[in-house]
Amino acid sequence: EKGRNKFRYRENNFTFGYNGIWFSNPDGLKYRYKLKGNDIDWNYSNRNQTRTYSNLAPGNYSFISEVSLDRRNWFGSDDSFFSFSISPPLWRRKWFIILVALSIVAAIYSYIKLRVRSLQRDKRLLEEEVQKRTDEILKQNKILADQKNEIEMQRDIAREQRNKIEAQNEEIQSSIYYARRIQSATLPPKKKLDSI
Repeated sequence: EKGRNKFRYRENNFTFGYNGIWFSNPDGLKYRYKLKGNDIDWNYSNRNQTRTYSNLAPGNYSFISEVSLDRRNWFGSDDSFFSFSISPPLWRRKWFIILVALSIVAAIYSYIKLRVRSLQRDKRLLEEEVQKRTDEILKQNKILADQKNEIEMQRDIAREQRNKIEAQNEEIQSSIYYARRIQSATLPPKKKLDSI
């Protein structure tokens, strides 16, 4: 299209036509052409022709064609030069790549933030559960300590009662022994009593 030099990324197939006019010897003309941005070296031809470039990548290009009579002196004109650009697709444009990169960074940041928040909540719940269990264990330890003290008190009371009972038993035994001694001292021996 005349006057248009910006194309979308799907508009990437171009055909350029070039020709030179020399009435006295048209077969003596030599041509060279180059698509800057695609061709590294000049391409040479002996006749008028068209050149097609297919599937050009996004970027800036300039098609240049020149004519020569002796292959030493090359001539071009304003009409033998055409500059154009092919826009990259949306997903290859800088602002889109930056937006995607920022979105990925934001997503990673959000994920980390949510994960940290979740871990902190889990930590708090775990600490509460540990504290609850610790309180239960301390309560049970206090109950066991109280029971132990009660058992020790009852053991001490039982020991005192046993000691009292043993002391009373010794007294009774001692009294019985003393009564026997008195009885045997005051009464004649049993043989003598049996013989009477």
